[in-house]
Amino acid sequence: MINFFFKKNFKLLNNNLILNYKNSITYTNKYFKIIKIINNLEYARLGLIIKKKHIKFSHDRNKFKRIAIESFRYNQYLLPILDFIIFSKNKLYELNNYKFIINLEKIWNF
Repeated sequence: MINFFFKKNFKLLNNNLILNYKNSITYTNKYFKIIKIINNLEYARLGLIIKKKHIKFSHDRNKFKRIAIESFRYNQYLLPILDFIIFSKNKLYELNNYKFIINLEKIWNF
């Protein structure tokens, strides 16, 4: 049975965030930018950067972070062993929950 946990070590923090753009793959749409970086671990990790100037209220930023973590958590065993870093863009506030999940599914399948 697969456990769909999101443990602390699946989260990319500032101290273990090493951007090596030579081995990275970038995906961009009008809502966010994703950088996929090869890691040397046995699991995929997720990093979220949602700027305050893109989404004004903290409860909305936290909502998008929760949705992204849940989507990653359900798909983490299907994903390759990469670090996924999600950067927000200006149009992110236009998305509702359903459209945000659909865009994340496109990223995980890309």
